[in-house]
Amino acid sequence: PCPAQGKTRLPSPPPDTASLQTLEGYLLEKAGEGDLTSIGILLSGCGGLRIGEICALRWENVDFERGTVRITETMQRIRTFQGTETGTKIILSEPKSRTSNREVPLPLYLRSFLEKVKGAEKDFILKGKKKTYLEPRSLQYRFKKLLQDLKLPYFNFHMLRHVFATNCISRGFDMKTLSELLGHSNVTTTMRIYVHSNMERKKQLMADYR
Repeated sequence: PCPAQGKTRLPSPPPDTASLQTLEGYLLEKAGEGDLTSIGILLSGCGGLRIGEICALRWENVDFERGTVRITETMQRIRTFQGTETGTKIILSEPKSRTSNREVPLPLYLRSFLEKVKGAEKDFILKGKKKTYLEPRSLQYRFKKLLQDLKLPYFNFHMLRHVFATNCISRGFDMKTLSELLGHSNVTTTMRIYVHSNMERKKQLMADYR
């Protein structure tokens, strides 16, 4: 089987600071009220999780005593073939690489949000309207609808991982730690994808140069 993806899309432009602040403010407010979709989105923007990893999370993956979440599965919709007929189905599989199977520490506020709405251990954290789980494309749809409601420019859900990585780099995270948090196979992957110094950062560094 292969992923049920269409044509490769060009990446959407990164969101501006004002848009991110508006989105974050809304998500924090709604997550504090127990909105699980908002918590799920925050797990990517503030924890670096992939959308398939978020949808596959069950309550048993959250260790409240340690303050961590364990990534052991990912959810995806794959294309199926039966004779001349094609279709799709949802599967749960191991993460994309050995290092993607990881334990991620949660920010204290995220752990607090999760504690307030904790469910049965075997239940998925995110649920659909009619199913016991929420699949990635449905979470992507909810995210797109949220941006529309907030009148924010569209950007792909995966961009939240870029935002998380960029924030970590600006706060001085070392590459080894960031690579492990993101579940990359090596530090080189992290640096190739995320380490792009912007002009503002260059100005900050050069201002103190002697």
